[in-house]
Amino acid sequence: MKILFGVVSVNHIPINEISILSKSVKKHFLINHDVDFVVFSDVENLPNIENVIYINVDNNHTKLTTYYQFQKLLSLNYVNLDEYDFIFVCDSDSVFVNEVLDSDLLTHELSLLSHFGKINAKDLFNQWTDVFELNNDIEHTMGNFFGGSSNVIKQLLEFTNKIWGKYKNHNFSNTGFFSLHSEEVVIIKFLSESNIVEKRLTSSLDYYQSAFLTDFKGNGNLLNNLHNFKLIHDTKYFFKLYDSIF
Repeated sequence: MKILFGVVSVNHIPINEISILSKSVKKHFLINHDVDFVVFSDVENLPNIENVIYINVDNNHTKLTTYYQFQKLLSLNYVNLDEYDFIFVCDSDSVFVNEVLDSDLLTHELSLLSHFGKINAKDLFNQWTDVFELNNDIEHTMGNFFGGSSNVIKQLLEFTNKIWGKYKNHNFSNTGFFSLHSEEVVIIKFLSESNIVEKRLTSSLDYYQSAFLTDFKGNGNLLNNLHNFKLIHDTKYFFKLYDSIF
């Protein structure tokens, strides 16, 4: 199958992060398929990073505050999603440390990371309730990695475009509408209005507990327990450990 793995980097390119992530994708991510590692960026004079494809995004868009909040979703407007069977997006400060299998990501139309521990979506995102109602029984998700079939991602992108098009020029500073969690809120709302059954990928901050993802916060114990995880986030904190992993 043809897979898109997308990263967004506007205004600057974190070369070290993207380089190590691209290497880990080639080594571990759905290696039995044809995977395009794509960076969506408005940066000129882009660095030559092996196995990285660049797609230029509209510089005017990237200057809007609202674009920053939805950038991983909105950047997908710049690629023909019909060329791919599955589309995934990821934060640049991430690295795969073990093999990601078809059974991890290709068995459902949409795969999402559950947040560390369960939390009520409406309680977490109550600043959004003036804009649209959030169901009270939907588990909180994280936006640093998600993806699914081309058909579902196109539906999610259309849903996102409508929300962004309606509110991008409004000032919601008083309600906190465009929070750091905008993509997560949009995905939660999208799920509440669709019949899609998503797969929840596990996450944990306990290095002794197996999960799809963990965050690295400077605890050296992670290095001794890499077998418990497939994806590590916040790798900007542990560049010195890269040589030990690779």
